[in-house]
Amino acid sequence: MNRPNTHTNSAAANKCSRLRSRCIAAIVLMGACLAVVPAGALAAKPSNTVKPINKEYKVTVKPMALAKGNTVQVKATITAPEAKVQSWWSQKSVAAVVRKGVNGGYQSPYTSEGYRCTPVIRGEKTTFNCKLMGADVPTTIHLSFTVVYRGDTASG
Repeated sequence: MNRPNTHTNSAAANKCSRLRSRCIAAIVLMGACLAVVPAGALAAKPSNTVKPINKEYKVTVKPMALAKGNTVQVKATITAPEAKVQSWWSQKSVAAVVRKGVNGGYQSPYTSEGYRCTPVIRGEKTTFNCKLMGADVPTTIHLSFTVVYRGDTASG
């Protein structure tokens, strides 16, 4: 009886098995590399030619909220601005963020319109620094404004 040559079949099977193992190892290695790369590195890099935008807004708040007047001056710095997210620094969006803090009399952190605002209280003045949070684009926006609430006395 002639027996089939099991040595050749097993050599071919071993070769396929080694090739399969190498392919699986390569896939696992690629997955591990992608997991290590920060999400920011995968996002589109902002163009170096786009300069930050500095804007100023005047926001009207409810009467009697401030020690003097009812207008708050807001400064905005927009870094890596993209036209598709321009509404994030529009007068309407900025006014909503400011009004929530001032009309609510906030002197503790709050969120509004995707911004996280943190107050710093120095005497009668409360300065708010707000930053746009959780955006999936390279655009960053910082708002800052200072108020003196009614009941506090402005010194000068």
